[in-house]
Amino acid sequence: MITLLCQAPSNMTILGVRWTRPDLNPKHVLSLQDGQLDLINQHPSFRNRVELVSRQLTNGDLSLVLKDVRAGDRGTYECRYRGRRGAVSVESEPVSLINLTASQSDDATSRQARGHTAVIVTLSVIGVVALLAAVVAVVISRKCRRHSPQQN
Repeated sequence: MITLLCQAPSNMTILGVRWTRPDLNPKHVLSLQDGQLDLINQHPSFRNRVELVSRQLTNGDLSLVLKDVRAGDRGTYECRYRGRRGAVSVESEPVSLINLTASQSDDATSRQARGHTAVIVTLSVIGVVALLAAVVAVVISRKCRRHSPQQN
């Protein structure tokens, strides 16, 4: 079991979260919208193997728990959210890009001792802070435009 981290701004009301793997068809790993999981569009290989750390989407934690990790889980995972700050709605760009690499262990003794193939997992999180800053900048920019006096 591993946890793929994703964090939205804590001062935002999160309405939904979508974890995807763009290389798959369908690409949805997990999608939660208005409290409802979308199981119809979920890629079959993730059924009954993924869940959110907190389904209530409190304090911006959108992290995904992946159970029974397999070599086939290799790929880039994207986390996006839909939220609201005051009256401003936001659809985020990916706030977390995680490259998951998994390889099977060649140690036969290890496989026999554990009764299954060992999976080595390496995670790298790319640009979370930069993406969050960009989302905040867009929201602030939109808000400023709405509240600025009209010029003649």
